[in-house]
Amino acid sequence: MRSARRNGVRLSRTLAAVVLATALLATSPNDARACAAGGGPVVGYAVGSGFTLGWELAGTACLPIAHFVLGGSYRLTPGDGPTMHHYAAWEPWLIVGGTLGVSLDDRAHAALAIGGWEAVPVLVENIRRQEEHEAVPAWMVTFAIGIRSLGAGLEIYVAPKLQWVERHDFFT
Repeated sequence: MRSARRNGVRLSRTLAAVVLATALLATSPNDARACAAGGGPVVGYAVGSGFTLGWELAGTACLPIAHFVLGGSYRLTPGDGPTMHHYAAWEPWLIVGGTLGVSLDDRAHAALAIGGWEAVPVLVENIRRQEEHEAVPAWMVTFAIGIRSLGAGLEIYVAPKLQWVERHDFFT
């Protein structure tokens, strides 16, 4: 049991280092930035616990490394262990996204929230050509798939979100 815990701590530290390294590798200053806010459902499968349903609110502060989420995940099938988790996390993105945060279950146990994800954006409205330093708002839908641990094993999930986006091109 101790070696499993040590391996888990080692894995958590390694994943945290990867997330931090990804965040520090900022994209080039000529890339367009987007500030966004939105939310949507999260449907998942927690290994050993069954299906989950949840929600997530997300915000991005004009840089891909400044993405933050609040959410909840609720187990749909009966079983042992916690039936719900609420979490707050930093989710930087460069080539893939990472998750690093804290989770609180229905038994008031806090745990490290860690994982990885990738998302595909689909514009609902076209982002028209913008004048220099002008924000151009648009609706966007994103479809994310990921794997994470909220303190009670691994969960594989999909998370569609509707987001309001303002694109800024600060460096042209």
